[in-house]
Amino acid sequence: MWIGSAGAASGLAAIAPALVVIVVGCTRETEPPAPTGLVEAAARGDARQVADLLDRGADVDARDASGRTAVTAAVYAGSAQTVRVLVDAGANVNLQDDSRANAFLALGETGNVSVLDEVLRGDPDVRFTNRFGGTALIPAAHRGHVEMAARFSRGPRSTSTTSTTRAGRRCSRP
Repeated sequence: MWIGSAGAASGLAAIAPALVVIVVGCTRETEPPAPTGLVEAAARGDARQVADLLDRGADVDARDASGRTAVTAAVYAGSAQTVRVLVDAGANVNLQDDSRANAFLALGETGNVSVLDEVLRGDPDVRFTNRFGGTALIPAAHRGHVEMAARFSRGPRSTSTTSTTRAGRRCSRP
């Protein structure tokens, strides 16, 4: 144990280079790898990488650590093109994450009408509710997404601009 300040300073000076190496080495080893997964690519709105990952066998309904799917991440990113790629590949727009969000419910938060048209192609179950017990209409109205709220209140089936739907895949409510 160093008692005097001169002793402490000289002792610290002697081990400082080793401490720097240890700290720098630990920092580099614990940095997370660059995101390469499907959900991460979708969250960036990177439709090309999403398509490439799907072509290489990625699970279209894979989830991140919070249970979020790529299609929900793409909705939050506001990328209609990425949502289109995922829906065309069979993404289940009804799967809810740990916070009970899914692709359709996320639309109420984002208000992105061009993304709505793509999610509707995935045949969403509009009866799903978020963690607060509300449908997508409530956050849309609360956030002032007037066009989105108007389309929700008319019913999503009547507002779709496309007739293409993904047949058969449904998710049961939790």
